[in-house]
Amino acid sequence: MIAAMPLRAALAMALLSVAFGANVVAIRIAVVSFGPLTLAGLRFLVGGLIVAAWARAAGEPLALSGARLRRALVFSVVFAVQLGLFYLGMQRTLASRGSLIGNVQPFVVLLLAHFLLPGERITVRRVVGVLLGFAGVLTLFLDQETTTAAVRSGDFIVLAAVIVWAGTTVWLKRIIDDYSSFQLSFYPMAVTAVLLLSAGVVWDQPMVGDVTGAALGALGYQAGIAGVGFVAWNAVFRRYGAVAINSFLFLQPIAGVGLGAALLGEPFASHGVLVGLPLVVLGIAIVNLGGGAANRVATTSSGWGGGIRTPD
Repeated sequence: MIAAMPLRAALAMALLSVAFGANVVAIRIAVVSFGPLTLAGLRFLVGGLIVAAWARAAGEPLALSGARLRRALVFSVVFAVQLGLFYLGMQRTLASRGSLIGNVQPFVVLLLAHFLLPGERITVRRVVGVLLGFAGVLTLFLDQETTTAAVRSGDFIVLAAVIVWAGTTVWLKRIIDDYSSFQLSFYPMAVTAVLLLSAGVVWDQPMVGDVTGAALGALGYQAGIAGVGFVAWNAVFRRYGAVAINSFLFLQPIAGVGLGAALLGEPFASHGVLVGLPLVVLGIAIVNLGGGAANRVATTSSGWGGGIRTPD
């Protein structure tokens, strides 16, 4: 049964949404000292250890077998591909741009779910929201003020990560009830850590450069938001449902853009950001007006990518 969300939980959810939105800034800070694949691998290595320790303390089993294990491993490999692309893209683009592109994921999910999941029909209102969200991202790709060839390539890599992420979210919709919040967090992290650290040995040159205190702090932040944030997001989703969580999603792009400007000195007044941010935020708000069962699929893994949303 879905419970009503009390004030304390609402404040925690708002803080968690801002924390996920800030993750793109942490990536940009840390990627100066670590190769992007190495950084993602280290993040989920530490995050996975946090989840394992938390599950042990809570008496929650992590072991899986048979078909449940096979599905979890396949999902985890695709998750690793998604995260690898996201970190490679974020090495090249700006935190503000990466945040806005990452936040079109719910719109892509709604489109895919309409065609791939029975009963997940997109409404006229949601079509308007999706078009606004895509229009916001389009302004970024058309913006010439702060765009270099490297930034533009990073934008497209992040967009590719978002498309993969949306596909895994639709798939997760089919299997989420077979796993606990700890299992849904631990297996993707463990597999991602192994695969991306191995890839970092081959492709990150160097894997670790001149490590600064800020980079270490940013890595610790990413690991913490992975280890604690993913489990917390999934737990809140299970207890209070998609409708309650959807009320806070608009905070993520605002946090990513605002903190990118405040902490990294990224241009906030560029045409792409000034036009794109309101369109993306408005699109998120319109898509989530009225709630309903169809919102469940768009929210299932909103904290992973930025996850990724659940990024981010």
